[in-house]
Amino acid sequence: MSAQQAAAQLNRIIDQQSFTWAADDIFLGSAVLFTLLIGVVWMSKPSMSSAPVNDGGAH
Repeated sequence: MSAQQAAAQLNRIIDQQSFTWAADDIFLGSAVLFTLLIGVVWMSKPSMSSAPVNDGGAH
């Protein structure tokens, strides 16, 4: 393998690893965002419009 071929192979490996690392960062950011949103939904109190209406047992 010539020096130019070795450099090209190394470049492809580095590109592949950088794309994998970028995808990993995106998934990590999504996981953090969803975890925070779960906490927001859990801590929010229900609105009065979503409360069940008491119809006195009528269906």
